Amino acid sequence: MNITKITQLGALSFAMCAATSFAASNDALLEILVKKGVLTSAEAEDVRTELAAAEAEAAKDQPVYVQAKGKAVESIKLTGRFHFAYDNISNDGDYDERDRFYFRRLYLGAEAKFAHDTYAKLIGNFGGEDGDIDLDKAVVGWKADPMFEVEAGYTKVPFGLYETTSSSKIKTVERSIANRLFVEDDGLRLGGRHTGLFAEGDLGAGFSYGAAAVTSSPSNDRDDKSNAEKDGLGFFGRVQWESDETEVGEFMVGADLAHMENGSNYTNDGSGGNSGDGDLTAFGIHGSYDIGDFTISAEGLFGTVEDQIVAGDDVDVTGFTITPSYKITDKWEIVAAYSVVDTDGGFLLDADDLVRRSGVGETFDEGTSYYLGFNYYIIGNDLKLSGGYEFAEFEDGDGGADDVEIDAFRLRLQALF
Repeated sequence: MNITKITQLGALSFAMCAATSFAASNDALLEILVKKGVLTSAEAEDVRTELAAAEAEAAKDQPVYVQAKGKAVESIKLTGRFHFAYDNISNDGDYDERDRFYFRRLYLGAEAKFAHDTYAKLIGNFGGEDGDIDLDKAVVGWKADPMFEVEAGYTKVPFGLYETTSSSKIKTVERSIANRLFVEDDGLRLGGRHTGLFAEGDLGAGFSYGAAAVTSSPSNDRDDKSNAEKDGLGFFGRVQWESDETEVGEFMVGADLAHMENGSNYTNDGSGGNSGDGDLTAFGIHGSYDIGDFTISAEGLFGTVEDQIVAGDDVDVTGFTITPSYKITDKWEIVAAYSVVDTDGGFLLDADDLVRRSGVGETFDEGTSYYLGFNYYIIGNDLKLSGGYEFAEFEDGDGGADDVEIDAFRLRLQALF
């Protein structure tokens, strides 16, 4: 190899290494090399082409930096969740039907880390009704060690296996009717998001815990509206055990407990208005088993609504859900689910809220749901397509309302970042 060719290769190597830092001066350097006779014009053009390709490849791996306003912030991370959905829902009664595309969730949030393992998280849902932006999470936290992490603000309480599983990781397109009965505004309004203090940690040997002390009113009101609501606090606790993964599979079992002062006041605060005038107490047991590509999970939820209006007495509310799933391949998974609920004569089942967007504007006492669907993991949970068919039936309607059957087919495209 002659000296000129060695010089050419050396010039190219130097320019390639410096491409990301000195891109603006590459053209000037190449012009000098051409004038000195080290490179021909054609060779210089080839170098420019290779440099452009190298710069484009290097740009793919470059991080995006966000400058925080506060000087105390050590790092900040942006997060997002995108759920684009399609619903086709019909019923055998004289109620509206659904056939539409829409955004189920549009989450955008940020997590800031401070010194001494402290942090703050803020997440908004831009997919609310009527274009509203709903608060999904707003907390300030401190992770002292794996055994103790505490947060103050607005987030989910530790009650209900499926409710505390992220919507990005649940197996079904929508959560079960039992889950929604204990969480939604037109149900018991017990689980889900509340404002207060939260703690969790790992105790070792597979054991973990969660606890919360929150305002009973399941909202984040900061105006005079809250003055008209009954005051009180709610207390939640969870203990859970998870085994190591072995050749016989992996097990998890747990138990939840909740008590809301004046909690029955907030039950079914929607179209039914079948609330109570006392406290609300509930407990739940849950578990899961994984072996190979097969997973099964289940939970039972049990609550007592004091002095419920319709029954004129305390009512015992129960809900049960079981969800088996099997991964056929690395990409495809089939899922089934069964859920049943009973409100003991309280008529606390708002069908439109339990089978979300079903359009059935009546309340019932008993309900059952069957689900069969799939998940297609395009890029794991980061990019996933889910679909499924749900058949639900509600019986013993309030005010003599006829029993109703609902057919719902749903699709959901998920993207996380």
